[in-house]
Amino acid sequence: MAASRVPLPLYTFCLSPSTTVAAEPQFLDKLCPVDPPSTKDHSVDHQLTTTLHSDLSSALFSGLSTNPTALTNGFYSFTARRPTRDASYGLFLCRGDLSPADCSDCIVFATKDVATRCPGSKQVIIWYDECMLRYSNVSIFGTLDVSYHSGSTNGAILIEDLDFPSVSRGASNGDSSKKFATKENFSMIRKLYSLAQCTPDLSASNCSNCLSQCTDNLFSNYGGYSYAMYRFPSCNAGFATSPFYSTSTASPHSSPPVLPPRSPPPVLPPHSPPPVLPLPHPPTSNPVWTEITSVKSLQYDLGVIQAATNNLSDENKIGGDGFGPLYKV
Repeated sequence: MAASRVPLPLYTFCLSPSTTVAAEPQFLDKLCPVDPPSTKDHSVDHQLTTTLHSDLSSALFSGLSTNPTALTNGFYSFTARRPTRDASYGLFLCRGDLSPADCSDCIVFATKDVATRCPGSKQVIIWYDECMLRYSNVSIFGTLDVSYHSGSTNGAILIEDLDFPSVSRGASNGDSSKKFATKENFSMIRKLYSLAQCTPDLSASNCSNCLSQCTDNLFSNYGGYSYAMYRFPSCNAGFATSPFYSTSTASPHSSPPVLPPRSPPPVLPPHSPPPVLPLPHPPTSNPVWTEITSVKSLQYDLGVIQAATNNLSDENKIGGDGFGPLYKV
């Protein structure tokens, strides 16, 4: 790809992207610059480009027949070589939540659609809601490419409380088969959905770098929408106020924690006076003690207490605590 940035127009859609693949994938954008003629006969140039597309499509389907996990992972890179021509290169990337069958449907459609939408281009990127297909006459594998961008939006609304660093880290930390992450955020106002994805041939650092630039542009340009996607050739990121991917692929921490039911506060008994402890066991010859020990309750008659403490005399007081003074008997 060329080194200079070529901005693409912003496309706005009336409908939010679907979470399942329909009969025809939802076209979003394309990049297919027409190269300067390499011969004086333009029909020859067109034939060369057509052959490049045909060779790459053949290489793609031939490779998929021997690499069934490619559709499961949603990514595959391939090369077409002929003895009399330079090599040409291609790759596809399906949205990380798609099933192998839905991914296949999108790629099959894209290989036909690209010939119609980009008939004279040797370097092609075509984006759908469900997948991306890329052809080139120069190697594009394992290389960070943010030279071109595309965006999609829908509906103006204030977006807040999005935790994109964590979803970007989730995608960057993916392995060589898939670099894809989603997250659901919960705010006081609404539930928010976010997605980040890189082509798996990128290193973790290049994926992180790509998504950092992608999300910066996403929020600076499209932060006030209810749905927005920002795409580079090497990565993409987006958010919405409703699901735009299969939520079954969301990370385990994307849903709010389920808290145990709150127990009602304990019911306290009405205030009652502190318990009165029994007095030390007295000699049985003392008539006062005889009267006290005959009381079955743990609380004593005031007259008994007065008799035992010499009418609550200060001479019998030995201290006190939070419940009142203590007396010896």
